[in-house]
Amino acid sequence: WPLNDYTPHNGALEVLPGSQNHVFNCSEEEFTRDSKRVFCNAGDLIIFNARLIHRTDINHTDNFRHALTLNACRHYMKPRFDWVRMIPKEFCSDLNAQALRIIGYDSQVPTSLDEYFVPPEKRLYKGGQE
Repeated sequence: WPLNDYTPHNGALEVLPGSQNHVFNCSEEEFTRDSKRVFCNAGDLIIFNARLIHRTDINHTDNFRHALTLNACRHYMKPRFDWVRMIPKEFCSDLNAQALRIIGYDSQVPTSLDEYFVPPEKRLYKGGQE
């Protein structure tokens, strides 16, 4: 999520299209030859598979270029942040089951033995997810 414009001068994002399907990483030469630069405005949203090979270009200005990186992952993978505990409960009350699952409501890790030793229907981690 760029907080500044991505321009040809300030270190725009570079991606290698299709590389998320590669079994192995590419060489520096392949990336340089085949990568595409992503130019956009501050506040735009760039969404891509995290396996897509990417980097930022060199910033040729005297100013920093800022962006926020947010990651979503499969339910069985742990995200970088505990969104369930970070997002205010009143915000989540209007979300549907799919949104709650994406945030991590169905895959919380117990924080105590009391949370761990409960009947299956009360567990924070919901089994049978695919």
